[in-house]
Amino acid sequence: MKLIEGVVVAHLDDGWVVFNGEKEELLEFNEVGGLVLWLIQEGVEEVDEITKAVVEKFDVDYAQAKLDINNFLEEMKAEGLLQ
Repeated sequence: MKLIEGVVVAHLDDGWVVFNGEKEELLEFNEVGGLVLWLIQEGVEEVDEITKAVVEKFDVDYAQAKLDINNFLEEMKAEGLLQ
């Protein structure tokens, strides 16, 4: 799993933003969504690795986090951010 070409993830003082160069669109994400996309940008491709990072940072249930992350990734594919 990778971000499509032209998508850039950045953390700003007040949250995460994603620029989709192909659509010339700037999107805002909460801390979890931003972290997930940033990890993918940094080369983390396995959902289990992403889930572990989210669980570590936010102290949430692993099974629920994995389910939520999988749903989020499907939404991001449908939005055209992931391939």
